[in-house]
Amino acid sequence: MIGNKYTRWTVIQESTNHTNKNSNKHFLCRCDCGEVRTVSKSNLTSGGSRSCGCLKTDLIKKDLSGMVFGKLTVINEVGTNKHNTFLWNCRCECGNEAVYSSNSLGVGDAKSCGCLKKEDLSNMKFGKLTVISQKGIEKNQVVWMCECDCGNKTTATTNELNSENKISCGCAKKNREVIRSERKRIITRANCHKRRSLIMNSSGTHTYNQIKELIVKQRNRCANCESSIKRYYEIDHIAPLSKGGSNDILNIQLLCKSCNCKKNNIDPIIFAQRNGKLL
Repeated sequence: MIGNKYTRWTVIQESTNHTNKNSNKHFLCRCDCGEVRTVSKSNLTSGGSRSCGCLKTDLIKKDLSGMVFGKLTVINEVGTNKHNTFLWNCRCECGNEAVYSSNSLGVGDAKSCGCLKKEDLSNMKFGKLTVISQKGIEKNQVVWMCECDCGNKTTATTNELNSENKISCGCAKKNREVIRSERKRIITRANCHKRRSLIMNSSGTHTYNQIKELIVKQRNRCANCESSIKRYYEIDHIAPLSKGGSNDILNIQLLCKSCNCKKNNIDPIIFAQRNGKLL
């Protein structure tokens, strides 16, 4: 591991202060800012430790102007909160404006001005539930009448449906069914990419709707081997984030699981040459 780089840590040498063979190995590491500390091997390889703490500070200070988070587009900085975290004025797609902190935007807590909670979910499907109509409002939450695939009817709030904490009338839990949610998987993956792009100072973002449009453009076919991805696909950055690629939808392609594992973080031109696509 000597000489290897893990985000901002560069491994200098193995620590002599941890000689117990049964314990996790520790290494003396130098951060890009110059700080030298001892870090365990597990924290280095798993990403549990990426810097001496300067990375988090840099993320908080990063200029988010023009970046898109869900339905929000960041306009400008408007100051700091009591935790000294920058606050940003954002414009929602519906036209309203709202102020959020860097942390709320970065981890995906802030996705709209609040209009997402008010969106019409009629006829949309969440797990085994199909939304029929709005029933009312309870505790500032819109409550929806839903019909389960088993035929029973139940109610659920907007948050329960969007977070998919409720995916059936209760029959799925009773029958120990595992409901695979493509929507939740894509959104979770997009948020993961967003966090990685912030860490690596990459630009751009993409949404669930853009991925659905890309599926149609690729005609449910893997971008590499053209096998069917109708049942399952994986989201791949054409130019890897680790090599300066953007997180924008223009740098996204959908691959089958096999092709995505083979490509990993290989340069797209080299990967194409290995597959006989380029001379």
